[in-house]
Amino acid sequence: MKFNKNTITIFTIFFLFGCGNAELDAAKNSLKFAIADKDHYSIIKHSNSVLNIDPEDIEARAAFRDSARVYGHIREAAENLKKLDEVSFDNLEFKFTMETPNDDPFLFEYALNYHNNNIGEFESNDQFTKNLNIYVAGYIEDDAPSEITDSLKAKFVLLEISKLYGEYIDIYKNQIDYLANAKKSLKAAERLDPRFSGVIDLEEIIEARAELYTNYIHAYLTAPFMDEVTNAASFFDDVYDGTNSKWDQWVSIGMTDMGYGIAEAYSFARNEVTLKDWSITQRFENYMENCQSLLSLYKDLEDEFEDIDSLEPAIELVESMIDIFKYTEASGNLRDWNKAMQESVDNYSQSSSELVNEVETVEKLSSEKEEINSSLDIILDEEIISVVDSSEFI
Repeated sequence: MKFNKNTITIFTIFFLFGCGNAELDAAKNSLKFAIADKDHYSIIKHSNSVLNIDPEDIEARAAFRDSARVYGHIREAAENLKKLDEVSFDNLEFKFTMETPNDDPFLFEYALNYHNNNIGEFESNDQFTKNLNIYVAGYIEDDAPSEITDSLKAKFVLLEISKLYGEYIDIYKNQIDYLANAKKSLKAAERLDPRFSGVIDLEEIIEARAELYTNYIHAYLTAPFMDEVTNAASFFDDVYDGTNSKWDQWVSIGMTDMGYGIAEAYSFARNEVTLKDWSITQRFENYMENCQSLLSLYKDLEDEFEDIDSLEPAIELVESMIDIFKYTEASGNLRDWNKAMQESVDNYSQSSSELVNEVETVEKLSSEKEEINSSLDIILDEEIISVVDSSEFI
């Protein structure tokens, strides 16, 4: 059979039209199933397939537009959660460490400035380093070296760490905005379609991410601060015992009749302790400020995520830590001072035990972080993002 040119053209048109309809029908059927399932990810993909064949399809346009709006909020939430980065203290830049040579020029300048600001004017290199070894590193005067020692450097490292933690807390505090913004985006998506499984999944992810973030704070901030709390409590015991000893001594030799009272005994005992390390009270002041910032950080989290179980014991723990640092310096009479410290230590012991039961290992935290980020990667599907960002149908 012979076909003329017109017959072939008509046949070709009908063939292409038939294929086009089949592909369009398949895309429309897939879109209907996606709409019925309230699956906005699939709606975006299938409505886009329909519109690529028939750009004038009103139902597909409406479905694409509605689902893109829901996805936009979910995407914003996921992107905010991906920005969270719980850096460890080791990632911060130290001015010097224990690995820094003792004759390092920067360390020498730091030591000189510390001496001039806290001990007295510069006399000579030998004398100022000798003074620092006596009053900061705890050497006996006759044995104090006239050079920067490892013991002195260690005290300076500890002092700098106490300062750097303040910056470290600020890093964490600024990141709460990512969690808060993710929560706002979730609420916006819920208002558009609360039944979408992706919204429910996202809510669970945000709660898990907030709890993970909180546990990192426990591990990287609160736990290290507890070591310094132990030092503060020991410092208190030394000063308190020294005050009682000095008072008993003065009573026995009649010095109390000469106007030497308990306040003088306290000052004498405190000086005896601090003269072995002039940096220790500075460290306590820094950690008290750090704990106040840490408390604010926890309370900001509680405002957003009150259901996190570990927040309450963490807040109680940090409050007791603040009190312990505060009571390293006496206030009121000696008996009241001792009682207040003992109550703070008791509160500290109870809340620390409760928090320890909630805290997970860093290794487990890292594993959970990887799982959550994998879930976020599924939400941030490159194909969906590309379709939405390049679409002319929104």
